[in-house]
Amino acid sequence: MPHVDANGERLHYREEGGGPAVLLIHSMGADCTMWRDQFAALSDRYRCIAFDCRGHGASSYNARFAVAGVAAELKAGLDALGVETCHLVGLAMGVPIAVCFAAQWPGARLPGRDAMADSAAEKPKIAEGKITEEALERLRSRIGTYNRPSFYGMGPLHEAATRDNIRHFVRGIGDPNPLWVDAEYAQKTRWGKIIATPTFLYSVYWTSGRTGGLPGVHGFHAGNDWLWHRPIYLDDEITVQEQFTDLEEKKGEFAGRVFIQSSISTYRNQRGETIAECKGWQFRAERRAARERGKYQREPHRYTEDEILAIEDHMLNEEIRGAVPRFWEDVNEGDEIPSVVKGPLSMGDIAAFEAGCIGGLGHVFALREFRRHPAWGYRDPRTGALEAVIRVHATSDTAGAAGLPMAYDYGCQRMSWLGHPLTNWMGDDGFLKRLYGEVRRFNYVGDTTWLKGRVTGK
Repeated sequence: MPHVDANGERLHYREEGGGPAVLLIHSMGADCTMWRDQFAALSDRYRCIAFDCRGHGASSYNARFAVAGVAAELKAGLDALGVETCHLVGLAMGVPIAVCFAAQWPGARLPGRDAMADSAAEKPKIAEGKITEEALERLRSRIGTYNRPSFYGMGPLHEAATRDNIRHFVRGIGDPNPLWVDAEYAQKTRWGKIIATPTFLYSVYWTSGRTGGLPGVHGFHAGNDWLWHRPIYLDDEITVQEQFTDLEEKKGEFAGRVFIQSSISTYRNQRGETIAECKGWQFRAERRAARERGKYQREPHRYTEDEILAIEDHMLNEEIRGAVPRFWEDVNEGDEIPSVVKGPLSMGDIAAFEAGCIGGLGHVFALREFRRHPAWGYRDPRTGALEAVIRVHATSDTAGAAGLPMAYDYGCQRMSWLGHPLTNWMGDDGFLKRLYGEVRRFNYVGDTTWLKGRVTGK
């Protein structure tokens, strides 16, 4: 049974094949044997290497588990095997380890940043629409009109606040408050049963001014202004109507001529009662202009093990007010709202959010949408597969075609995070009335976001 010594741990590993090295990093509770099928498929042209991570399989467990520490041990293991460069593949737990690994050592390549083989270096080409006066005039003529919002022409993702839908959403944003998921706990609160976190409405429809027009011109979610009137109770049926409200021209360094497109949506329950109103806006920019200007160039932050430990400790010890009431007289101007941390952002975090909030189209449904709206997707030149343009949130090649250096989060994902520290702070008896946020910068894979606040008045 082969082992290598790596930073105080003794790591068992498996190795097969020859050629460019591929490091495969397993999921929590698994070991290197989970990659047997991948070894069989790749070892004829790649040097496949998989370690049992610290505390897994036949490897030792001499130190506390931490993503940065495991990444450093895998790097030491590769050094012992004489590997200087490698491709990275990770599953579940293996994804943040791979991202951390790639951020620390430039010789490592994530599949989203580089093709698996140098011979497959052709990049995706997404639709590159132009902002023309004719297209702008058509779009302006629709200001003030209403529509029934939908994802990909197929209606909202969630039309009811079922227990499953709420659970999937809060798992996707990383919000462990028991009020959203624990029926026994929720029964003891003023609500008497599970309610949804207010930002659950993003999973019904995320309002961002995306009311159509300018095909092939990218839309970047830029902000929201929420006003809630009542809670979202378990099994509420929710409808939404959106009005296109404005189109404003701006000048900027990112892509030159850009436009801010705005809308307002009203969400109602099955009794016709207004749950909330939300203003949303996005900026529209030509993809070619953004790519050619290349305003945003960056490399992932290289985390130290201490930084990773601090993030993980904070995340695992998040302060949730819960059943302890927060009275008016207990709040003072200048009070700090306990912070919440999200990161380092992984592909798994984005995938979990997509599952709980965005949804998607597969197979015939994707093809129908592509035929209806060709700028919706592209044909990947390396695989022949039809992909949606929203893959900018999953692969850096696609993000690069839109003028960004790396894959990045969804604007509505970050806005959903913004509600998390507020509901933690206000406790079970609180009601979130207003939430305003502007999405001004891109949050790339590997970035860490600290959500902080302070009471400014009462």
